Amino acid sequence: ECSRANIDGLKATGRSAFWVGEQDSKGLGVVAGDGWKLVPRRDSVANLKTVAAFDVHGTLDFTLIAAWMHSTTSYRGYTQELHAIAAHAEWFKGGPVVLAGDLNSNSRWDAECKPNDHSRFVELMRALGLESSYHFLNHEEHGAETKCTHHHHWKEDKGFHLDYVFVPASWLKRISGVEIGTYAQWGRASDHCPVTVDLREYD
Repeated sequence: ECSRANIDGLKATGRSAFWVGEQDSKGLGVVAGDGWKLVPRRDSVANLKTVAAFDVHGTLDFTLIAAWMHSTTSYRGYTQELHAIAAHAEWFKGGPVVLAGDLNSNSRWDAECKPNDHSRFVELMRALGLESSYHFLNHEEHGAETKCTHHHHWKEDKGFHLDYVFVPASWLKRISGVEIGTYAQWGRASDHCPVTVDLREYD
């Protein structure tokens, strides 16, 4: 979540970076690291304003679905957007897929979101061959996370787990670490903390 100007500044340095959104002050930014290139997919926008799909090229090629669920203000609305992502079968064909971003969703609110709730979305991702890296590595169930990624109203004691990195099941044995930034590290910069997934280059 960032401004268009943030991404334009990175692009000016030669970074492979893209931005999508309706307001210049706030949208979805996607940035590739050194040696990596993002290529927007033609089918990436659809009817989801802050979801974008990219072909990523580097030492490993894969499809990245970058997401920020925000167009509504209800948990039900957020999970409906998530299920709209799952409906784009074309994004999940032809190679490894990573789904990452602020999904504004958690299984703890399933009762408010049925039938298209968060747990059902996790099942759909699993059927498509994707697993949440954090939950796999930490052996935790969705809705019972011990670490939060978001601090509501910037309050340290109002934490929720809303940010995810779903990776192909075939990559799970290559995960060497999943780190979530702390409130002490990030609380002054954002109400969300980054989720970092480290992968070994080889199995």
